[in-house]
Amino acid sequence: MKIEIYQPQAIWELGQRDNQEDSISPAFGKATDDDHLFILCDGMGGHEHGEVASQTVCKAMSDTLLSLSKQSFTDDDLLDALQVAYRQLDSLDNSHLKKMGTTLCLLYFHSGGVTAAHIGDSRIYHVRPKENRILYQSRDHSLVYDLYQAGEISYEEMHTSPQKNIITRAIQPGEENRVRPAIVHIADIQPGDYFYICSDGMLELMSNDELCSLLSADGSDEKKRMQLIAATSDNKDNHSAYLIHIKEVVSEAGDDLLLDDEQTSKNNALNIEPQSQSDDVSIVSRPTSKPQAEVRKSPKRGYTLYVLLAVCIILVGGLGYKMLRPQKTIQRENQDTIIKTDVYSTPRPQKPISKTASKPSEQIEHKSTPRKEATVSKQSSSKDSLKNQQKLPAQEKRSKKQKTKEEDAIKKLKESSKVKDLYNQDSHGGANPKNKQEVNI
Repeated sequence: MKIEIYQPQAIWELGQRDNQEDSISPAFGKATDDDHLFILCDGMGGHEHGEVASQTVCKAMSDTLLSLSKQSFTDDDLLDALQVAYRQLDSLDNSHLKKMGTTLCLLYFHSGGVTAAHIGDSRIYHVRPKENRILYQSRDHSLVYDLYQAGEISYEEMHTSPQKNIITRAIQPGEENRVRPAIVHIADIQPGDYFYICSDGMLELMSNDELCSLLSADGSDEKKRMQLIAATSDNKDNHSAYLIHIKEVVSEAGDDLLLDDEQTSKNNALNIEPQSQSDDVSIVSRPTSKPQAEVRKSPKRGYTLYVLLAVCIILVGGLGYKMLRPQKTIQRENQDTIIKTDVYSTPRPQKPISKTASKPSEQIEHKSTPRKEATVSKQSSSKDSLKNQQKLPAQEKRSKKQKTKEEDAIKKLKESSKVKDLYNQDSHGGANPKNKQEVNI
C-alpha cells in the first residue's frame, strides 16, 4: 500500500495561557506532503515545566522513528522509540522538574497502512467526508471518560464536569511502571479521508458532529484550517492540531492480509457504550434498573446434604462404638481374671456352698441387665469364697476336737469291754474280789 497526502495543515495556538505547553512534529510551518510521521504532545497543564516534557518526548520519538531505514513499521519500533523518550525524560528529572508530564498522539503512514497511538486525552480522528461519518475516535485516558463508560455520567456531562482535566495516563519521568500507548492499526484508507490529531484544547467548544460536518463540507484544506482556528478562538487552553488529507491510495499485492482493527478495537471510543447498555467496562458502576433473573436453589441439594450429613454421623458413631467397645470388654475380662486368680489361689472349702434362690424382683433386674447380673454373681462368689477361707481355721479346730472326743469314746469303749470281761470272769468265779471292787469304783 502506497499512501499520498496533501499539504498537511498545522494549528498551534496559545489560547489564553501565558506559555505554550503543546509540541508538534513536524514543527509549525515545516510540514510537507512528503512527511509520513506526525506527533503531538500536550504538556500537563498546571504542572511545572510541562513544555519541557512535551518537547523532549516529541523530539526524541520523531528523531528515533525517522532514523528507521526500512519501509515497514512495527509496534516494536514504536515501543522502542517510546523507551528512548522515557530515558531522555528521566535524565531531566530533578527536584524542580519532577512533576512534569505530557500526553502523546502519533500517526505513522507506512506500507502497511496507518499506525495510530496515543496516551492521555489528546485525540486522533479518522473521518470519511463522502459518508459524513467518523470511523475512528481514540478513547480518552481520563477520569470523566471512565465515569461515562461506567454509566455514572452522560456524554454531555463529560464536557461540563469539573474533573474533565484529570487524566489517567501520561508520560512522566521516574516511573517504575512506564505507561504503554494504546495502538490501533488502520488499513481501510480511501482517497478523501481525513486524519486529525489534536490536543484537548481544540475540543473545548466543538463536538464530534460539528467537527465531522466541518471536514465533510466543501472547501480547501486551508479554509477548513481557518474555520477550526475560528471555532476555537475563545478557548482558554493551548490548542494544537494536525489535519492530514489523503490524496491517493495505491493498492499492492498482499494488502488484503494487512492488519486492520480500527472497527473492533477497544481503543476506539465509538465501540464503547456505558455499562447500562454494555458489560464491556473497566470499573465498577452503580446497579442498573434492569430486572435480574431470579436464581432458584434446588431443594434437592439441601435435602441431599442433610442426608449425607446424617449418614456420616451414623458411620462415625458406629466406628467409634466398635473401637471403644473392645477396650471396655478387655478391661472387664482382665478385672475378672484378677479376681478369679485371687479367689482360687487359696484351696476351696470341702463343704459345698448352698445357692439361695433369687427373689422375683432380683430376677427381673437380672433379666433387664444381664451384664450387671454377671458382675453381681461374680462379686457374690468372690465374697463367699473369702468367707469360706475365714471359716477354715474354725473348722479345723472343730475337727481336732471331734477327733479327741472320738479317741476318748474309743478309750471308754475299750475300758467298758474290759469291765465286761472282768464281770464275766467274776460270774464264773475266776475273779478276785479285790479286783471287782476296783472295777466298780
